[in-house]
Amino acid sequence: MRKITKKFRDAFQREACTVLDILGTLVPIPDRMPEEAIEYTVTTRAGLLKVYIYDDWIACRFEDVAKAREVVRSGTLNPYSGKWNWHGLGVVPSFAAALREVAA
Repeated sequence: MRKITKKFRDAFQREACTVLDILGTLVPIPDRMPEEAIEYTVTTRAGLLKVYIYDDWIACRFEDVAKAREVVRSGTLNPYSGKWNWHGLGVVPSFAAALREVAA
């Protein structure tokens, strides 16, 4: 497994936050450690989406799973849990495009 450097983590999180700053609301987490996830909420056509930005992946979960199944067309949505996760290097542009598709 590849070790994530601070430089890479910072760049990945900065890129993801730039996308979410436009569409979402940053959830303030007091005393958040740098290695902890950055949390956002986004209002979508499928209802509320919780987004957590980690070192090299973005974890998402729709609160209304049934509505998410109707709306989400891009990415891999778990039809039972509402999880809509994005893994790997260079994932932010794909995530941004998919998020724009479901944006309210």
